[in-house]
Amino acid sequence: MTILDTNTVDVIGTLPEQNLAVLSISDHLEWDDAQTSEHLLLLQEKINTYLRYIESGEVYTSFPSAKGRDFAIRIYCKYEPNTEARAFIERATPILRGAGVELEVVVDPERRFTH
Repeated sequence: MTILDTNTVDVIGTLPEQNLAVLSISDHLEWDDAQTSEHLLLLQEKINTYLRYIESGEVYTSFPSAKGRDFAIRIYCKYEPNTEARAFIERATPILRGAGVELEVVVDPERRFTH
């Protein structure tokens, strides 16, 4: 599953040492300026799906290990997000944080940025 599958959760796991349940989005698309708006729409839809999954409690039914943990959505990008994508992430971060969910973007394991 990838960012193209906007109605599904790609991966979920836990980081027990951080008391965290991490829902991961796999984003393999390039941040091509000509298609940035379409890419951002896919990302927004995917994040909304994840938020509904958490807020509805469905996460606890399908992944009981999430009970009692904090949540994070981690976006794994194959390509470095462009300026518009970073601006979107900066706007989305406080909204998600208000819902009790942290947002993190990973371009590769060595280069990670959070907001």
